[in-house]
Amino acid sequence: MKGDYKRISAHHIGGRNGSRAFPLLKKFEKDIVNVLYDADSNCLEHVREVNQNRKSELHVLPYCVGDICKTTSFNINYDPFTSSLYDVNPDYKSYYYFSGDHDYVLSEVTQTVEKSSVNVVSMDYIFQSTNTSIPPPDFLSMDTQGAEYEILQGAKETLKSNVLAIVLEAEFQPIYKGQKLFGDLVTFLSSQGFEFIRFLGIHEFTPFRAPIGLRGEGSHTFCDALFFRRIDNLDNKDELKRYIMLKKLAFIAIAFNQFEYGVECLRRSRCLDSDHLSRKEDLPNYFLFLSELQRQIEQMPAVYPPSFVSRFPSFEESKLRFQCHAIKRKEIAKRRGVFNRIKQSLREIGIIYALLREIKQFTDKVFTKVYSCGKKMFCRDTGVENILIKYGLKKQAQILKKNRIIQG
Repeated sequence: MKGDYKRISAHHIGGRNGSRAFPLLKKFEKDIVNVLYDADSNCLEHVREVNQNRKSELHVLPYCVGDICKTTSFNINYDPFTSSLYDVNPDYKSYYYFSGDHDYVLSEVTQTVEKSSVNVVSMDYIFQSTNTSIPPPDFLSMDTQGAEYEILQGAKETLKSNVLAIVLEAEFQPIYKGQKLFGDLVTFLSSQGFEFIRFLGIHEFTPFRAPIGLRGEGSHTFCDALFFRRIDNLDNKDELKRYIMLKKLAFIAIAFNQFEYGVECLRRSRCLDSDHLSRKEDLPNYFLFLSELQRQIEQMPAVYPPSFVSRFPSFEESKLRFQCHAIKRKEIAKRRGVFNRIKQSLREIGIIYALLREIKQFTDKVFTKVYSCGKKMFCRDTGVENILIKYGLKKQAQILKKNRIIQG
């Protein structure tokens, strides 16, 4: 394993504006090797400029990445963000969306103004056939205007040996001629040991441009989709590599608010011998964070909401949910009738009924005070939430707290 194996290598293909899909987390930026690719060499200096003050190690590569090594034509469009190896599908040129202060119309922004000849290379070629010093991707993201499927086809070995998480732009409709769609990407990545986790964003276009005052919602046209490597699909031959991969995937999962996924990675890493790592080694900050987090997780009581079966302990009770309201009302009235008869009997006894009323009033007051105190304690941050806040993961802590309060 290379010397940088403990740091997280985040690769983004299509980095024209210097951005990446991996979250910018101030306390962990030194732990990141930031690798950005773009086929248009004219934008690379700007990419470097945008990233020059970040503490991550930066590499900017002038590569057009695809399925195989070849020479082909690259379309540079009126809006360079739409530049692609693919031609635009004319069936979608009328599509538009409102962007802040203007309409973004595909027929205008996707006009090809230049064509350049580019040498395409695959990721497998870069990391298996060259002597590059850049670590292969742990995290891979793509914004390549229709070429995502081909890039993945040319990265099968890299996916298998290294990649833990993927974020890619995918279309639901063929904006570019001949491109693969979201479903094709899910099917392929599933065959490579990845599972779709969630949409990070769904973007809308509208096929017909209407004047202001006649505009409604658009149609879902493309998305940013998150995929994680299946935990059981991680390297099982090299124990140290598996341990590192579990730690990295745990951190990536938590960064993307997938806390249960991260906790399971930590649990499995705990079962491995971490003494492979020398105590003298300088561990990345995310390792220290995960260690503190794991200690707090182990102190958390294992409390769960009731399951469906415990909520509806018999099949008859489960079926009762689908009965018509008249039958439900009859069942409720029957139960109330029994209760009312008991209540009437107690009234006739008199003293016992009065005593029970006094007991009920007293217990109600006690319950109200206990509930109020418990609610205040429940709304305090837990040890896990405090660790997240300490390391700048405030949003993640807020999500945990919100779910804890709602479900608790």
